[in-house]
Amino acid sequence: MVSHPKKTRYIAEAKIESDRGDSEAIAELMRLDVLPLSHVPDEETVALREKVRRRAFLVRERVKLRVKIKSVLTYEGIKWPSNHGLFTEKGAEWLHTLDLESVESYLRVLKVLDDEIKVLSKHLRGEAEDDEDVKLLMTIPGIGYYSALLVKSEVGDVNRFAFGDRLCSYAGLSARACLRRHCEAWRYH
Repeated sequence: MVSHPKKTRYIAEAKIESDRGDSEAIAELMRLDVLPLSHVPDEETVALREKVRRRAFLVRERVKLRVKIKSVLTYEGIKWPSNHGLFTEKGAEWLHTLDLESVESYLRVLKVLDDEIKVLSKHLRGEAEDDEDVKLLMTIPGIGYYSALLVKSEVGDVNRFAFGDRLCSYAGLSARACLRRHCEAWRYH
């Protein structure tokens, strides 16, 4: 069991705080069946959340490396071509012609990140195709497979929210009518 610390006011209001006193207070709340519990997602949701967060981490690291490469070029006074992207195949070929040790090192790491992101994205796309909740979330304009999986993994079981605006509040979103409508549709799906 995981107690919700903000809602466990009985402990917070205790005049004498000690581990023993806190433990007794928690035991009493559990005995009375009034201990406010935190949501603990199921194993499937935890696994999905880890994959989605791992992909987000890898993408952030890739962005950092790209910025680092651009800063090296700027420091060296080298202008990169504007007729194609710096991180396309042509861009990579051009970067290799510079023969800069630091850029070469960054490009090797960038290749590993790109490959891992592709593998993970392919796996997540397959999961999205098999998930009815994700398909429904993708009906929201601007929500693709990755964003839908992200929402599903972070929210977990949508039925734990009594109303759509509570779900929106949990997610830190404004409870606009259109968003509330989509949350309600997902909840009753």
